[in-house]
Amino acid sequence: MCFLIENYFNNAYLVPKIDALNNLIKNDVYADNNKMYSNTQFDQSITTDITSGGGPGGGTIYGLKSFISSRSTNVSSQINCSAFADLEELTDSDWNLFPNPATSSVTIDLPSKFEVNGSVSIFALSGKLVYQSEIDSGDTYKIDIS
Repeated sequence: MCFLIENYFNNAYLVPKIDALNNLIKNDVYADNNKMYSNTQFDQSITTDITSGGGPGGGTIYGLKSFISSRSTNVSSQINCSAFADLEELTDSDWNLFPNPATSSVTIDLPSKFEVNGSVSIFALSGKLVYQSEIDSGDTYKIDIS
C-alpha cells in the first residue's frame, strides 16, 4: 500500500493523467447534445465539486482532482509508511519462492545479505490467512500449504 500511495495514488502522478484524458475527450463531450450537464459543469467537475441544491436530481458531483487529493490524504493518514522508510528494497532476484504455482508446499529462500527478521504471511486468493511464521535472513523455509 505504501508503494502505491507514494508512487501512484497522489496528485503528482494522477493530475497529469487526468489532464491528458480531459484533453483527449473534451471535444467529444462538448459535441454531445444528449449529456445531462453543461460544458461549464464538465470543466468544473475536473477540478472541484459541483453541488446542485434542491432541484431534480440534486446531490453532489465530486470533482476528479479534488476527490483524488482528498482520498489520497485520507488513505495516507490511515497508513504509517515511515516504518518502511529505512528498509532496503528486496527485488525478485534477491530472494526465491518456489514452486509457483504450488499445491502442497512452497520453499522461501532468503539471502543472508539482508537483515530480515520479522514474519511472513501467506494468504489464499480468497484473502484467508493460510500461513504465518517468524523468519530470519539466511534461512530457507519449506511451508506446507496443502
